[in-house]
Amino acid sequence: MVLKYLIRENAYYDSVTLMIITREVKKIEGVKEIIVGMGTELNKELAGNLNLLTPQLQKITPNDFFISLDSIDNNIAKKAFAFV
Repeated sequence: MVLKYLIRENAYYDSVTLMIITREVKKIEGVKEIIVGMGTELNKELAGNLNLLTPQLQKITPNDFFISLDSIDNNIAKKAFAFV
């Protein structure tokens, strides 16, 4: 398990964009699990349920965009983050 995250503070993405990012990143071979969203309490709870919540993600606000993913290695995570 390689757990990686990306946070963009004060960056808003609408729900359609979030769904597109999720769909495209899930297509990358080696991505085991992913959550993409804004830093709402609900999304942080969902990340926790997926074992994708990090201490850094616990601190984000609803104004912050984030991706958290479990992948087979660091290169897969880099590829996923490059999509955004």
